[in-house]
Formats: sequence, C-alpha cells, structure tokens
Amino acid sequence: MVDRAGWSGACANALICRPSSSLSVAGLVGCCPHSLTDFLRARTPRRMASSKGGEFFRINFMVRSEGDGRPLYIKNDGSRFKDDSVTVKALTGHKYKVEVTIRPPICAPTRLSWGGADLSKESEKVDGASGLFTYEWNTVAVEPSKSGTRSRLPLVVFLENGEQVMFSLQAKYYKPADESHYRWGDELKGIELECTTTGNVGDTVKISKTAFR
Repeated sequence: MVDRAGWSGACANALICRPSSSLSVAGLVGCCPHSLTDFLRARTPRRMASSKGGEFFRINFMVRSEGDGRPLYIKNDGSRFKDDSVTVKALTGHKYKVEVTIRPPICAPTRLSWGGADLSKESEKVDGASGLFTYEWNTVAVEPSKSGTRSRLPLVVFLENGEQVMFSLQAKYYKPADESHYRWGDELKGIELECTTTGNVGDTVKISKTAFR
C-alpha cells in the first residue's frame, strides 16, 4: 500500500442536494431509476451552500478490464519523475469498468470526468453503508506512451452537494501487443481517498489521505 498527501483544486458546479421523502431499500424495488438517488439523498441531512461541511467519507476507485476482469497495474517509480512516485498502467484500445464506492453514501456522484472526458454510468447500487456506481472507460482514442515518459490522468467526481472530488494520477499507456511489459508491477486493487466536505458549492473536498492498494 502506498499513502500520499491529498491534492486540492477547484471547479465550479451548481448542483445542490435536495431533501426527499423517506425511502427504504425494499421500497426501491420496481421504482424508477431516480429512486436510488432519492434514497441516497434521504439518508443525508439537508444541505445547502451555507452548510457547515466537515462530513467525512471515503471514496474508492476500482478499475477492471471489461473482458477478463483483471485490474490495472501499478509501478513504483520512486523519484524518477517529478510529479509522482507511483505510475498507473493501462492498455490502449481497451474497455475498462470503473467502480466508484462511497462510504458512507452521503452524496451521490452526478458526473465522473476521467482523463478530461465524462464517463457513461452503467449502474448504481446504494444501501445504508455505501453507494456503488459503475462506469465504462474506453481507451480507444488514447495514444501509447513513449518510452521514458508519463502522462497525467485527471479525475473529477462531481457530487450532488455541488462539491467535487478532484485529483490526478500519473499514467503510462501500453499497446495491447506490449501486454507483457504492461503487467510488470503490482495489481491495483483500489485507490482510496479519505475526504471531508467543505459545505460550499463549487469547492473541492479536502483530501487528507490517498492510498494505492
């Protein structure tokens, strides 16, 4: 496991959580697709731009190949590159499933920007302990990295309360034919961020800890 200090940033968004009527997991069966989001909202105290913030949550990212279910790989580059010591490795021309888990489910994501593009949400599942949101990431338009170079992979999760989870990864992309080099390193079983809300619409949440597992 690798721990690092959190990143910070800012990005505007005007979405605000709204209160909803009381819901139960059983009551969600057969309801419209919005019911899961309503359920998540119902479990969260009413919040507006003037809320005090300070709510703690963990958000975890798990990326797996759509074909064989294998995770991404990571490599510890030490001080070789100035921006990061850890490199996340991915294949070009490939489809991945991105699972985003929020514990506790204080607010659902409304958008996930991954490498500058919004990912398509495929499913969501919410209970009293966590919220699981699944997206598709397609690297068909990504160019392979040149030898000795790394790319930045910016990630932004836009939350219902108007705040964002914003951070960036160091990445290297391999051609499918170079899969043996791609698999050098350790399997990436998850990236977990420890976050605290600020209570202000348009703010980036405070990230106190980042761990690669």
